[in-house]
Amino acid sequence: MPSLHFGYSFLIGLTIASAPVRGRLWKRLAVIGAGMIYPAVILAAIVATANHFVLDAVAGAFVCIAAWYGNEALLNLLPVEDYFLSILRMHKPAKISLEGKASQLHI
Repeated sequence: MPSLHFGYSFLIGLTIASAPVRGRLWKRLAVIGAGMIYPAVILAAIVATANHFVLDAVAGAFVCIAAWYGNEALLNLLPVEDYFLSILRMHKPAKISLEGKASQLHI
């Protein structure tokens, strides 16, 4: 309790369902439906295999909804993290772009 099996799939489903789609209404509804299929399948699997109860899945969904909305607050703390790391004389790992690196990777 809570079921993060369902919570993870719910978060993936929210991400897919909130993807921007241009075009007709039916395309948008199809994307929302596709985003909700994965959590529905996981819910059926965890309840059918008796790994979790439905209440566990509801609690997992609430945890992930809190994370979904709490992410914005945490992103506001990035300058504090940078300041703290500069005090410790540490740095974040550099982001590596793979564009133009295909020749170096011998692909």
